[in-house]
Amino acid sequence: MNQGISVETMQVNWSAVSGAIAYEAQWRRNDGNWINVPRSSTTSFEVSGIYAGRYLVRVRAINAAEISSGWAYSEEKTLTGKVGEPLAPLALATRSLVHGVQVSWE
Repeated sequence: MNQGISVETMQVNWSAVSGAIAYEAQWRRNDGNWINVPRSSTTSFEVSGIYAGRYLVRVRAINAAEISSGWAYSEEKTLTGKVGEPLAPLALATRSLVHGVQVSWE
C-alpha cells in the first residue's frame, strides 16, 4: 500500500544516431546511483513504479565495432507526486481473538 505517495511511469525517448546499432541508457533519482537500462536497439524505454523526486537520464550510442559515444544527458525533471495527506481509513472495526485483537478497515 502506497498511501499518499505518487507512483508513476517515466517514459524516455531520443533521436536515432547514424551508425548506431544499440544504445545504453541509465537513470537516477535525487542524485542517487545510476540504474542501468538493458541495452537495446530502440530509441526509447519506460521505467514503471518510480516515486516523486528529481530524475536525470543519460544515453550513449554503440556502433558495430562496439565503440560507444560519450554520454548525452537529459535535462533534470521533477515529479512532484501527490499533494496533501491520505484520506482517513473508513469502517474501522476490531474483533477479539484468543491472544490478540484483529483490526480491519476499508
